[in-house]
Amino acid sequence: MPDCDDRKRSILEVAERLFNRLGYENTSMRQIAEEAGSGKASLYYYFKSKEEIFLKVLQKEGSELLAKFHETSKGDISYQEKLINYLKIPLEIFQKHSSLMMSLFFRHHDHHINKSKNIMSTTKDMYWNKFRELIEEGIAGGFIRKDIDVERLSKVYIFNLIGTLFIRIPGEPEAESMEEKKLNYEFMLEIMLKGITV
Repeated sequence: MPDCDDRKRSILEVAERLFNRLGYENTSMRQIAEEAGSGKASLYYYFKSKEEIFLKVLQKEGSELLAKFHETSKGDISYQEKLINYLKIPLEIFQKHSSLMMSLFFRHHDHHINKSKNIMSTTKDMYWNKFRELIEEGIAGGFIRKDIDVERLSKVYIFNLIGTLFIRIPGEPEAESMEEKKLNYEFMLEIMLKGITV
């Protein structure tokens, strides 16, 4: 019989898949229980509500993202590799969680989104702060142009990241959307890096 922590982890994995596939509103506790292979009543033994499960999923993702931040600086890699690895993190997160991320960026009026804002805000702040640090490190190391306005670059990068990954172009077929967004994001990074590097 799995212990309590293993069972909770298993439920969160199931819930995460359902949130990504169906969205928060269209995922029910009954569906989570069925996919997790348990009754709805036993699900409430581990979690008080769907909202609690959702927030735990976000916390888990925030922890994984933080681990990725640290991975980008590990090992004997060049500054350019470190920067590119770092800039690819949002694409990895988007590809894994596109439905959930879309919901978080564009459905701020929802009750569950309001409660999750602190988690998302903290995660985004960590990302942007690390981005600024990397750009400043690049300027100091002579890899990034010295005349770059770091704050302005950060804002432009953020706007482009959100626009490229999280806004669907009208008329763009849904089936092609993920691959098209990936290509657009990589193209945007290529142009940005050419513009800021020495």
